Amino acid sequence: MTRPRALAAGLATLIEQSGGRAVLFPAIEIEDLPPPAALRDLEAFDLAVFISPTAVQKVMERVAAGLGNAPRARAARRQRGHRT
Repeated sequence: MTRPRALAAGLATLIEQSGGRAVLFPAIEIEDLPPPAALRDLEAFDLAVFISPTAVQKVMERVAAGLGNAPRARAARRQRGHRT
């Protein structure tokens, strides 16, 4: 499995429970990048497309931390129970 070690455990367990042998060989490392300028102006967008669950997680952490301060972003955080 070429996933980062921290993300491979769940899938490795499933493979082994099914009688397979999971070989962990992390080929990539995921690092945080500086937030893109668009994150500060979420109100200007109707749609966001992400390429991985990790990308969604990283962006939502930043939105929850207050980096997405547009009115719709604040409303979305309130719906999820976050204080804005």
